[in-house]
Amino acid sequence: MKEEDLNAQLAELVRLNPQIEGSALVSSDGLMISSQLPANFDEDRVAAMSAALLTLGERAVDELEKGVPEQVTVKGDKGYMYNSMVEGWDTDRGSRIKSLV
Repeated sequence: MKEEDLNAQLAELVRLNPQIEGSALVSSDGLMISSQLPANFDEDRVAAMSAALLTLGERAVDELEKGVPEQVTVKGDKGYMYNSMVEGWDTDRGSRIKSLV
């Protein structure tokens, strides 16, 4: 899928769900593939943190023998951050897609 198509899909997700501030598709190596984030969010930091959280989630689920990881959720006093595991390949970058934030 082309980057403009991904951006359009993420924008639609944010538009249709007023509770969602932003969304992003992140590679397994912590690189931003596509995003619709507020201007005050640093895309590189969001991508790196998302990949790190999911990697830790994968390790925990594996170590505790809880199956295949699906989601990592972080709850703060002002809201939530959901990291959903997705599988696929970013053929333009040759990276495995890791998460939808």
